[in-house]
Amino acid sequence: MAVCTEFTDLFVALAREKGIYARELQGYGYSTKQNIRPLSLVTDVLHAWPEFYEPAQNTWIQVDPTWEDTSGIDYFTGFDVNHIVFAIHGKSSTTPLPAGFYKTGATKDIEVTIASDKPVENPRISVQADVPQAITASSFKDAHISVRNTGNVALHNLTLQLKSKIHSNECPRHSCGLPCPL
Repeated sequence: MAVCTEFTDLFVALAREKGIYARELQGYGYSTKQNIRPLSLVTDVLHAWPEFYEPAQNTWIQVDPTWEDTSGIDYFTGFDVNHIVFAIHGKSSTTPLPAGFYKTGATKDIEVTIASDKPVENPRISVQADVPQAITASSFKDAHISVRNTGNVALHNLTLQLKSKIHSNECPRHSCGLPCPL
């Protein structure tokens, strides 16, 4: 039977072999399900899981093949927030040293408590647009639109719609009711 370190090492090795940047994360994994609950709840044994770099999204994506294997839950296409990172191992597989590296006895020194109250969700989106006032059919104009999430929750699959104040039947140059060529 493999443990989290072996799953992580194998994932990182296979990803790097294919030219994908990957690294090991060490930290705390929490679950209310007894069959996948990590040892860090009763000892200071930390959990390890990998992440890989996705250049198209310009971000690191965490996966957990250990929990995928032991629980059957898909931790590749969707990840939870119950994984808390204490150390990231990139070029070196041993440094930085994770919490608890200094242990000499069988004591429990790391304590992580999961809050039972859910925080109040406060989504906030701010949009700044620098769009030219007039755009004609024969001209090209640059427009800059910045969408920023300043709230405390992640927002997914949002759609950005641009609308003009002038509609085809309100065009000041045409009264035919057809779509305005401008």
